[in-house]
Amino acid sequence: MFRHPVEELKGKEVIVIAEGVIYRGILIEIGEDEVTLSTEARWVSIPHSKITEIYDPAAESQSHRQSYDPQSFWDEKFDPHK
Repeated sequence: MFRHPVEELKGKEVIVIAEGVIYRGILIEIGEDEVTLSTEARWVSIPHSKITEIYDPAAESQSHRQSYDPQSFWDEKFDPHK
């Protein structure tokens, strides 16, 4: 079974961009409706529909960042080669 690239970031520090807001924290869970982060101040749940990007802050350049398409995460026909 194919594992979505965002799954590789679980348990790691990530940056999430949602509606122009930048969140930084540990990616705890990728649920059916939202993503949960543990930030320095508190836990944050962000709806999939609001997220435009999730990436490892250690990514060397913008080309190493993962665009986030919530539909592709749940679509069993997701093609990682598109």
